[in-house]
Amino acid sequence: MTHFTGTAKSIRLIGGARVLDFINTTNGRRPGTALKAVEERLTSFGFFFEWARHASLITAQEFDDYKPMAFESAMAYQPDLDLIIAFRECLYRAFYPLSAGGARPMKRCSRSTRRLRKVSSGACCGPSRVSLPGYGSLVPPLRS
Repeated sequence: MTHFTGTAKSIRLIGGARVLDFINTTNGRRPGTALKAVEERLTSFGFFFEWARHASLITAQEFDDYKPMAFESAMAYQPDLDLIIAFRECLYRAFYPLSAGGARPMKRCSRSTRRLRKVSSGACCGPSRVSLPGYGSLVPPLRS
């Protein structure tokens, strides 16, 4: 795996939906790609935060308000970044087969979804430090 060295603003938003643009924050994992290695673009929580602003997930005011927190304590947010990346990979596993005309493998994502819900609700470790407008709408409802 290689790590992206560009800026958040240099990532093209071409997915047609924010969730697809989020999935596209990595490159080179699709079968048949010309890339020789997977390229991870979310290399730090600060970079994710910049990308969230670039993708209009947060407003300029929210970016300015939370910028000190996101950049001055970046290592403290590494567990959050790991969870964000795991959620992205879950979404990729769900959407890639759909793009190829296959069925939705949502069952494989249920564990990640439950963990994400637990963290975002504060059930495991207090209120989540990651709170983006519309973030919860990306998480499918749990089935009983």
